[in-house]
Amino acid sequence: MERRKVLLGSGAALMTALAGCSSDETSDDDEPSDDGSGSSTDGDNGDNGDDDTDDISGFDSDGFEISSDEVSVTQVEHEDDVVTIIAESEITDYEKLHAELEMLADDLDGAVDDMETFADSFETIELTVDHDEKHVVTYTIDVQWLVEYREDEISAEQFHGKVERSAT
Repeated sequence: MERRKVLLGSGAALMTALAGCSSDETSDDDEPSDDGSGSSTDGDNGDNGDDDTDDISGFDSDGFEISSDEVSVTQVEHEDDVVTIIAESEITDYEKLHAELEMLADDLDGAVDDMETFADSFETIELTVDHDEKHVVTYTIDVQWLVEYREDEISAEQFHGKVERSAT
C-alpha cells in the first residue's frame, strides 16, 4: 500500500515537472519576429513574403532538382504567373549546357504534383542559368508545353527543342 502512494506521488511530481519544462523549451529561431519595420522575418532568405516558394501551387519547389551533375538549382520563386528558377553551372558553352538539360521535361513534370492547379496558376517558367553570378542563358518555358508533355501530346525531344528555341 505504501509503495503505491510513493509511485503515485513520484508520477505526479514527474508529470508536473515535465509539463513545466515543455512550455519553456520553445525556440525563438523557429518563430517569426518583428524587425521593427512592421513586417515579420523568419530567417529564410530575406524575402518580404511576395515570392514565397511555399505557395507555388501544384509545384514542389523544395524538392525540385535538375538531373545533371553540372547544373544545380539555387532558387525557385514566383511572381504573378511566372515561376522563376535560378540555377548555377560550371558550363558556359551553350550547346554543352543545353545537352545537360536533356531531362528537363521529366524534371519539371516530376516536380508538378497537381498539373491542373499549376497550369491554372502559372503561364511561364523562366529558367536562368548563371556561372559565377554571370548570366549564361535564360529559357522561357510555356507551362502549356509541360501540360502537352504530360498528356503525351509532345515527346521529351519536342519539349527539349521548344526550350532550346526559347533561349535568350
